[in-house]
Amino acid sequence: MRRRWVVALLTALALGIPPTAAAGARLPPIGLAIAGQIVGAADAIAIRQGYFTQEGLDVRPRPAALPGDGAALASEAVDINTMAARPFLLRLDKTPPYVAVASAGLACGATHVVVRKGSDIRGVAQLKGKTIGLPRGGTLEQVFVGQIAPAHGLTPGDYTVTVIADARARVPSLVVKLVDAAIAAEPAVAAAEQEGTARSLESFCKYDPLPYVVVASARLVKAHPDAVIGYLRGRLRAIALLREDPARAAAAYAEELKVAGQDIPVAAVEHALRRVNWEPAITPDLERYLAARLKAMQAVAGDARPKTVPDLSPAIDRDLLQKAMRPK
Repeated sequence: MRRRWVVALLTALALGIPPTAAAGARLPPIGLAIAGQIVGAADAIAIRQGYFTQEGLDVRPRPAALPGDGAALASEAVDINTMAARPFLLRLDKTPPYVAVASAGLACGATHVVVRKGSDIRGVAQLKGKTIGLPRGGTLEQVFVGQIAPAHGLTPGDYTVTVIADARARVPSLVVKLVDAAIAAEPAVAAAEQEGTARSLESFCKYDPLPYVVVASARLVKAHPDAVIGYLRGRLRAIALLREDPARAAAAYAEELKVAGQDIPVAAVEHALRRVNWEPAITPDLERYLAARLKAMQAVAGDARPKTVPDLSPAIDRDLLQKAMRPK
């Protein structure tokens, strides 16, 4: 399945098939929030390679420090964004101004429990009595505290948490011995491994796939579906590059990181990108995950939860991605 759409897309491009805008429709400018984490790589690569422009789109990048800014979509500053599962689901009972149009990827393989390279800690069970750096209040904390630590016989009283909100500060905090271990994400982990300063104990993949979804504003989907299809075609080309020519994709993303103040060797960037599952479809497995997560969130006491269990179907549109995958 994966290979089929890549081949079909590349064949269409090789035959000189016109981009989305060739049909003559005037497409509006698109405000695209570029996720600060590695799941934003496909969008960044598509912009740098000119894929959106070749689809006849005027894409205007908007920085996004954290995926999941539903308020930006509501304010019309952003038309397309990347959202983690939790913020996506939290707003479903509030008539969200967005629709999920694709999977942005599974980030579990790019998220790790890490320790210093020379540490004598060889497994998560050995974190008893240690200090762990992690973000507070989000999915990463929930997965570590609720799944990873218990799987290794640890309770919250067995370790000390140091809150490190900035993802880019966790590996440096580990290296200078402010913490004994940290929850860190790519490309920081691959860079530290190449430098010989840190190593991974394990990724999150045994516990949670950490999915992200690409969401488009409901107004854009309704008024200009061709613009969303054009965006998705550009994104699919970036994913094809990630799979067919990972070194070239890594070079493009390394330049993007450099602009953001992260000078990471291309080889480390390539290794980091390979750890993300770039499957673009909202698969039945992903929808089941979202439904189960939504039900679990609704059962938790407090305000940060949906008050009801809404139907996921209106918040997901598979047709636009299917159209984007078809040769024209």
